[in-house]
Amino acid sequence: MFNDFTIPNAGRVRWLWPRAPLQPSSIRGHSLVLQWFDVKEYPICRTVRGVPDRPRKGEDPEDVQKAVARVEAAVKALEVEGVPRRRILLGGFGMGGALVLKTVLQSREPFAGGVVCSAWLPCAEDLAESLREGGITTEMLWCHGARDSVVEPVLAAQQAKMLKAGTSGRT
Repeated sequence: MFNDFTIPNAGRVRWLWPRAPLQPSSIRGHSLVLQWFDVKEYPICRTVRGVPDRPRKGEDPEDVQKAVARVEAAVKALEVEGVPRRRILLGGFGMGGALVLKTVLQSREPFAGGVVCSAWLPCAEDLAESLREGGITTEMLWCHGARDSVVEPVLAAQQAKMLKAGTSGRT
């Protein structure tokens, strides 16, 4: 599904709304749900509070990479049509935003930008291995609500700060 329209000073704009595939969800009793990759538990946080506190079960890196490959296929289709990557902006909310972060950060060439809302960086421990030049140079807007009960705002803020410091040399 897409829409075409013109934005002053930007020219023609086309919006693509890719849909996540139906997949078994660990947190929903393995029912089929629309999701880009499987999330093992909510909320998205560093530490699950309880007795005793423990690290949250993270996402499977292979599962996340399969989702990145699906987005890259859509980007490649646009590039074949003649739209250069530097004119493509990726955006997403929640899991879609998490996927945008992974896709942009792993890109060898820069995108026009990225916009994420209520997102987190899945498999953040793999960042050093997967970060590419395009991810370092792509501008990102990361917004997050202070009362988000699904993605812990403190985690999102820490990850955004880490990315800013690590990808630009600024603090």
